[in-house]
Amino acid sequence: GTAWYTLRNQKRTVKSDAIQDLNDVVEAQSLKIQLLNDGLTSCRTEHEKCERKINGITAFNLRLQAREGVYQRTINRLEAKSGLEMTDFSNLIHAPEVTDFG
Repeated sequence: GTAWYTLRNQKRTVKSDAIQDLNDVVEAQSLKIQLLNDGLTSCRTEHEKCERKINGITAFNLRLQAREGVYQRTINRLEAKSGLEMTDFSNLIHAPEVTDFG
């Protein structure tokens, strides 16, 4: 009887240890998942900030391009009015230099 009781208690202890080990693993995995979720949230926040910056730069660039188009058309109108050859802004290699006007 005493040996059986000891063996039975030992098995219970082994089971208890195994359950505790499993609980420790689950807790560690839960902490890892929480850390990863926190990191993902942080990354998403930073990504959204970067997207807003990119959108701002893109909008600024589009405004500059629109303004540049207006300048190019104005220059071409003035060149035509003055009897000068109109600048081809799609091929600026052959565009006259500023010193050519002076």
